[in-house]
Amino acid sequence: KNVITDYENPYPEYFNSYGYEVYKYFTSTIKKEIVLAEMSFLVDQLRKDGLMNSDKSLINVFNFMTEKFDTNFGTATKFKSDYSTKNYLPLYKEIKKRYDIVS
Repeated sequence: KNVITDYENPYPEYFNSYGYEVYKYFTSTIKKEIVLAEMSFLVDQLRKDGLMNSDKSLINVFNFMTEKFDTNFGTATKFKSDYSTKNYLPLYKEIKKRYDIVS
């Protein structure tokens, strides 16, 4: 198995442990311009796994992503999302598995 244990967290106020590495790799796989559904899933999953600081409000997190990474969440005037955990969970688990520590 290829387990990565060396990673750098340049945004500790937002990401915990290897959360930024998972974020970075997951977002590199997205080919669409507007990524609201994908990012909603990712933030939710990172928070559930303790890899993102849950003390920050969602609006704070999304503002950070827009400012720092130029993330395009689109407009909410006609919001229709394909936000479905089953669409993104296999990829997320595959990425996360790379960082899990072997016991």
